[in-house]
Amino acid sequence: MPRHSYTEDDISALMLQLGIARACKVPHTYYGDQSVLYQEARAREVNFRPPPLYPQYSTLARLHAQHNIENAQNAA
Repeated sequence: MPRHSYTEDDISALMLQLGIARACKVPHTYYGDQSVLYQEARAREVNFRPPPLYPQYSTLARLHAQHNIENAQNAA
């Protein structure tokens, strides 16, 4: 039986679902966890590291401070 090849979109969509479930600390129910798609997504997750959420600012408070500065400049 030929191995089904999934598109990048299919794999990315499942990776996104898995990431959201992990971030929300809820179990992700996927009924075909032995499927090729699921295995490809899990294998890709090992090597995939998303960029930091706030790469320019070390804390969320610094990001908010910068937004306040920009808002004040735009209001002037």
